[in-house]
Amino acid sequence: MPPQDRHTEYTKLADLKKLVQLYDALLVEEYSPDHRKMYCLRNLEGSHSVPETISAQVVCDFCGADIFQSFFECRECVHQHSTLEQPVAHGDGYVICGGCYVEGRSCNCDKMDPIQCRPFPELLNLRTRAAQVLSANEPLLKSSVTSLYIWISSILSSDVQGRLL
Repeated sequence: MPPQDRHTEYTKLADLKKLVQLYDALLVEEYSPDHRKMYCLRNLEGSHSVPETISAQVVCDFCGADIFQSFFECRECVHQHSTLEQPVAHGDGYVICGGCYVEGRSCNCDKMDPIQCRPFPELLNLRTRAAQVLSANEPLLKSSVTSLYIWISSILSSDVQGRLL
């Protein structure tokens, strides 16, 4: 494999390693010991697409923050102000992010339910798959650092030689 290709592979793996570390921090923040009891917008058995009745993007109705996993929702207050006779679907109610909820923001009836966008085990499975890729390519990560150093050194030495000529 040419050094440039090794460098590209190394860069992708290094980026994946950083992303896994960021994802780990996100999982710790979003974890709830009661996740099995919470309603999920998407079933574990379901497809990877969000059902049509649920918005593809969940946003806090107070601060406008994008919600990745967990939030609080009141469907009752929204239903009371709606002209529709049907109940409001999960994800379409009054949505509050965790940060706003902790600061005391709520709906009028104060009956907000904790909701998750995806089953937590699905998030863990994605993390595990990324970690397996990193683990399988750990030798490349280690050897790429050496190869990259040699490649950069050869470029620098040829550049220095070119200047000397």
